[in-house]
Amino acid sequence: MVTASDFFSPMWTSVPGGSPALRECLCFNFIVIAACTRKRCAGQVPPPAPNQSGLCSGAKTWYGEEKDRFRSFALMDRSCSTMDRELSLLSEAMQQAGREALRLSAAGFDTYTKADHSPVTSADLAVNRILHDRLSAAFPDDGWLSEETTDTGERLSRTRVWIVDPIDGTRAFVRGLPEYCLSVALVDQGSPVVAAIFNPSTGEFFSAIRGGGFRMQRVFESALPPFASEERPLALVNPWELRVGRFEGLEPHVRCRPIGSIAYALALVAAGQADAAITLSGGNEWDIAAGVLLIEESGGQATTPAGQPFAFNRSDPTLSGTLAIGSSLPAPVRTLVLRHSVAQTGTRSTTP
Repeated sequence: MVTASDFFSPMWTSVPGGSPALRECLCFNFIVIAACTRKRCAGQVPPPAPNQSGLCSGAKTWYGEEKDRFRSFALMDRSCSTMDRELSLLSEAMQQAGREALRLSAAGFDTYTKADHSPVTSADLAVNRILHDRLSAAFPDDGWLSEETTDTGERLSRTRVWIVDPIDGTRAFVRGLPEYCLSVALVDQGSPVVAAIFNPSTGEFFSAIRGGGFRMQRVFESALPPFASEERPLALVNPWELRVGRFEGLEPHVRCRPIGSIAYALALVAAGQADAAITLSGGNEWDIAAGVLLIEESGGQATTPAGQPFAFNRSDPTLSGTLAIGSSLPAPVRTLVLRHSVAQTGTRSTTP
């Protein structure tokens, strides 16, 4: 029988600098990927810890959707990914910024009102400053779009742009609710390629690389437990839209639960803690850019409520709502959610 090692050895010895270790990595991945071709897996255990170079060493592990749903497969060495450096530095910056948000939440912060009547706090600004300083220093040629930075339009001439919501769910942060998060995506030519969402209150860190899958980990222990609900099917929705009855047609079939952050809602759907996340109007690119990649890399889909795909780093970053559906939502309920969202796109309401 011809083994994978036999297959790769003649080819690899002809490559200058080809190492036996990398050859064995290729052999191993060849075997595992062949075993996984039936269906792409939707869940993943946390990635290995970063080594001193800032890159993650070791193999990723996915939980397969086979009869033995806890059988794991190592798919590829993460150090082969071209976006590992971006994700590693982003993770460090977000954890630093998240610790500062927690510190200010306990020590006290100032609250202001923007021109659009939405709140902003000194914590939002502090988190934004940390993220901007760290990411701009590491990637000076990239553009920047943030809720808390004046948009000059310079980003439109850049191929790569960081799209940032320093604290998504500021109202929840002000009220001391553990439903706010930091949300950052790196967009390349209009499509998110690296994304992370971090809830400092619970320690949950969600991340994804385009084509590299979704992962969730607890980066530090917290006194607060992560979000959990036994209700199914479950949709996480805008609190105001729920209050004014925009989900009445859906509620007989789906449990609709309000949540203070659409970014956190998207991350929870990607992690399988909820089945859908819906806002029927409004929003901005920084609210969802990271979450869209998390949803897609976990096997779900994210579109406008009318079913249109998203494109990011547009001249006008405002949105017309978000519809995200997780991979586990049963087909009949999925159809109901889609029909309800499309029907609601003609209903225009002004959110507070």
